[in-house]
Amino acid sequence: MRSLSAAYSRPHSRSNVLQLAILTVNALIGLWLMTVGDSGLFASLMMFAALQISGAMFAYVVASDKPRAVSFVLLVFYCYGFIMPGLYQLRADDYYWPSVATDVATATIASFIVFISVIFFAVGYFTSLKLSFGRPSISVESGGSVWPQRRHAGSRWVIFAISCLALAYVVFLLGKFGPAMFFGTRYEISQAIADAGLDRSSRGLTRTLSQALGLGSLAIAGYARFRIGVRGFLVTTAFFVALLANSIANFPTSIPRYWLVATAFVLLFTVFYRVFVSARRFIYVATPLMLFLVFPTLGSYNRRGSEVDLTFKVVNPADYMASGDLDGFQSILNVVYMVSQEGISWGAHMMSVLLFFVPRSIWSGKTFSVGSEAADTVGYEFLTISMPFPGELYANGGFAAVILGMVAFGMLVRRMDSTFDEAADNRGGPYVATAAILLGAFMPILFRGSLLGSFAGFASAIGLVVGWCYLSKVRLRLR
Repeated sequence: MRSLSAAYSRPHSRSNVLQLAILTVNALIGLWLMTVGDSGLFASLMMFAALQISGAMFAYVVASDKPRAVSFVLLVFYCYGFIMPGLYQLRADDYYWPSVATDVATATIASFIVFISVIFFAVGYFTSLKLSFGRPSISVESGGSVWPQRRHAGSRWVIFAISCLALAYVVFLLGKFGPAMFFGTRYEISQAIADAGLDRSSRGLTRTLSQALGLGSLAIAGYARFRIGVRGFLVTTAFFVALLANSIANFPTSIPRYWLVATAFVLLFTVFYRVFVSARRFIYVATPLMLFLVFPTLGSYNRRGSEVDLTFKVVNPADYMASGDLDGFQSILNVVYMVSQEGISWGAHMMSVLLFFVPRSIWSGKTFSVGSEAADTVGYEFLTISMPFPGELYANGGFAAVILGMVAFGMLVRRMDSTFDEAADNRGGPYVATAAILLGAFMPILFRGSLLGSFAGFASAIGLVVGWCYLSKVRLRLR
C-alpha cells in the first residue's frame, strides 16, 4: 500500500518541483530585467507583475497532468515573446523603432494595459475551469481513439474532397503565376505577385488563402487519420494530398516564421501526437529557449531579401529582446498614442477584421490594420507592424474592451484546452477538437497581430472544419 502511494505521488512531486523551478527562474529573470536601466519605475513594476503572473500560468500548464496545448502555445509568446521583452525595452529605454510614443506617460498607460490584460485573462481562464467541471471527455493520450464506425463512410469522402480542394487551389495559383508564387524568398514572391498586376490587399489575401487551405486540410486529414482512427485508402491519400498542398503553399523560405511554427504545431498535435504526449514537459520547457535560439536563425533565412541565408545565428538575449522581432510592447505604446490623438474606433477595426473578405472598393470605410495605423500615427516609415491582442482591444473600446475581451479570451482558451483531447462523441467532438488544434497553431499569429492581416488565414482554415462537419453529416443522412 505504501509503495502504491509512493508511485502515485512521485509524478506529482516531480511536477511540483518543475513548477517551482519555473517560478524561480521567472522571478530571477524579472529581477535582472529591473536592473538593466532605471526608466519608468511604476510602469516597470506593473510589467514585472504581469511577467510573474503570466509565468505562473505557464508553470501551471507545464506541471498540469493534461496537455493544455492551446494554453501552452499562447503563454510562451504572451510571457516570453511579449511581456518579458517589453519589460526590458521599458526599463532600459531601448526600443527598436524611432518613435514619438516612448515617453513615461505613454509607457505607464501601455504597461497598465498589459497588466490588466494578464489579470483578466487569468480571471476568464480559471473561471472557465469551474464552469467546465462535470463535462465528459474522451482522453486520447494513448495516441488515438476510434471514431464510431457509422460515421466513417460519411466523412472519408469529405476529407478527401477537402484535401483535393486545397491542392487544386495551389495548382491553380501555380498555373496562373508560375513557381515564383511559392518557391523563393518572401521578397521574390512579393515581387512576382506584384508583377502579375495584383494590388497589395489582393496579393495578401491570395497568399493567405492558399496557406490556410493547405494548413487546414493538413489538420483535418491528420487528425482524422492519426488521432481518431479513420482508416482506409481515401483518408490516407487525403493526408498525403494535404501534405503536398501544405508543403507548396507553406514552403519554408516563402512564409513568415509564425506560419512555419503553425505548420510544425499542426504536425505535432496530429501525426506526432504520441511523441508530443510522452515528451510534453520537455517540449514545453524547451520552447521558450528556442524563441531565443531558433527564431533568430529562422528570421535570417526568410527575411525580405533575394538570397537565402542558412547560417545558424547565435544572438545575445538582451540584444534580441530589443529587436524588431519582439516589438509587441512598442506597438502597445503606439496604439496608446494613436488613441490619445484620434480617439477610440468603437469597434470599427474589429468589424473590418470580421468582414475581411469585403473589398475596399465596395466598403470605403473599411479600416486598415491597427498596427499599421498606429505605426503611421507615430511616424514609422515601415507600416507592416504587429499589434498584440490587448492593443487591438484597446483601440476598439478602451480599457473596458481590454477587460471584457481578455476575460472572454481566457474562457475560450480554456475551453479549447478541454476539447483538445476529446476524440469524438455523439455531439461532433472531433470537429471542435480540430478547431482547437488550429487555434493552438494560429495562436502566436493571432495574438501577435495585427488581426486584420492574420484573421483571414485562421477563419479560412476554420471554414474547412465547418465544411467537414456539415458535409459529413449530410452524407450520413443520405446513406
